[in-house]
Amino acid sequence: MGDTLKFLVETVRNAASSGEDTTKARNALARGVRELFVRCLVYFRGCSQSLAEDLAQDKTQRLVEYLSETDSQYPEAVVKTAAFRKLIDEQRFRKRRRHKEHDSIDAVVSGKEGRRKPVLEKLDRQRAREWENDRRSRESKESQLALVKEGLARLPEKEHQLLEAVYVNGESIDALAKKELDNDPTVQRGSRKGELRTITEARCAVDQRLSRARKLLRQLINNGGSDQ
Repeated sequence: MGDTLKFLVETVRNAASSGEDTTKARNALARGVRELFVRCLVYFRGCSQSLAEDLAQDKTQRLVEYLSETDSQYPEAVVKTAAFRKLIDEQRFRKRRRHKEHDSIDAVVSGKEGRRKPVLEKLDRQRAREWENDRRSRESKESQLALVKEGLARLPEKEHQLLEAVYVNGESIDALAKKELDNDPTVQRGSRKGELRTITEARCAVDQRLSRARKLLRQLINNGGSDQ
């Protein structure tokens, strides 16, 4: 293809230098330039055939003029370079256009433009609903947290300390059971009164007190912080 293109360029130059009509020679050169231009983009850059032909149509005539008027020794290299640069320019142009379209959409959605398209108005309403739902969810969580804090403040001291030890300080039931044994190692009621308690008995006692504390806190929260 390179030798063919070089021959076509020389034909146009010879016709021009001898004063002959160069129309046929230029048409032949244009077909050769176009074919090489499209082939470079399709086979070497993976460009689609339709895009390559569109880009070639815009550039072919300029390349024919350039090759006819300059003393280029490597016309094939000139065409390939022009093809690759044209593709890069087209990719940059499309990228800038996408950014402008996104900016335009953002401007419409944010209300910076007076006229709003239906699809963008729908998107705006959807975002507004999402923001409203998020706001209500935050308010609900804050309200629940306030009730929990109020309920904890109204709990008896022992229940409050137990819940705080488990859910705030992260102490385990076993650790609390060991403390229970250290503070009260013997059975206080029943037929086993005065006997040493086991770790299992202490663990059951802690579990029962924790359950009662949770139940009482739940009641206080459901009653809006009232002790009644």
